[in-house]
Amino acid sequence: MNLPTPKTSRNPAQPVDERMWEAWFNEDGTPNIRIEEMRREIFRRGVSATGTLRKKVWAFLLGVYEWDVNGEERDKSWEVMKRYVRFLYCR
Repeated sequence: MNLPTPKTSRNPAQPVDERMWEAWFNEDGTPNIRIEEMRREIFRRGVSATGTLRKKVWAFLLGVYEWDVNGEERDKSWEVMKRYVRFLYCR
């Protein structure tokens, strides 16, 4: 097969960092970009290995947090989920 090797669209040399992540949200925690754009940038660039950004990003990618709500609503849903998990494992 003489097909050329496909070129990747990934650019892990400049991963999404804390500063870029925070720029994607308004002061109240609502996003100012679409979820598709966030996913595209995460999958194309990767996530910085320093700090706790990966923990935040994976919660959005896995659907733990809804994308289109503010920070306060996300905090409330996180507390509810923690109580639910505690209930399941403390039985």
